[in-house]
Amino acid sequence: QPLPHGRSRHYPARDVSEFHRADRASIARALPFFRRIRDDDPRSDSAAAALHKLALAALEVRNPDRSLDEAYALFSRLLHLYPDSRVTDRALLGIAWVQVELGRCGGALNHLDRLFERHPGSAAVPGGLSLAAGCLAEAERWVPAMETLQRLVDREDVGLPARRAKQFLTLIYRTRFLPDLGRPLSHETDPSFETATAGAGVR
Repeated sequence: QPLPHGRSRHYPARDVSEFHRADRASIARALPFFRRIRDDDPRSDSAAAALHKLALAALEVRNPDRSLDEAYALFSRLLHLYPDSRVTDRALLGIAWVQVELGRCGGALNHLDRLFERHPGSAAVPGGLSLAAGCLAEAERWVPAMETLQRLVDREDVGLPARRAKQFLTLIYRTRFLPDLGRPLSHETDPSFETATAGAGVR
């Protein structure tokens, strides 16, 4: 069931890609509501949704109590207590995003693999593919990075995520592969080939 009416109006972000839609005062007003929902009925799906909102708020630059560690703990709690929640896919993306911010790309890729495997149709997947490609490129795993970007292009086809993926693909190709492919090649004339082609009437 969704959060009770009006309780998310002060903090509307639903995913890590939707930050900065609420000001500092609105975030401060929203946090007590989410904490109450989390604590009043901890077995409900609303509690999972409230945990997700609290984790997102902990990442907000405008939140005076911003904390990557708190966001990580909240996402982890959500995934542990509510593995089948309707926000599990977004929580997997969120915790991966936090891990990238903390410099833990290996852990991020593990959570993103879970996202891709368990929620292939989720709206969180494009953001996850983009995040995974960045981690793979940082590790200089160029071919998997390009394959991941191509998955994003194939999935989205048009729009900003696809355009950015195409730009990233082009950048990797030009900087990491084109120099190798562009090395001068030495050529030698093959007399037997010349004779064979001439005999066949080909010049």
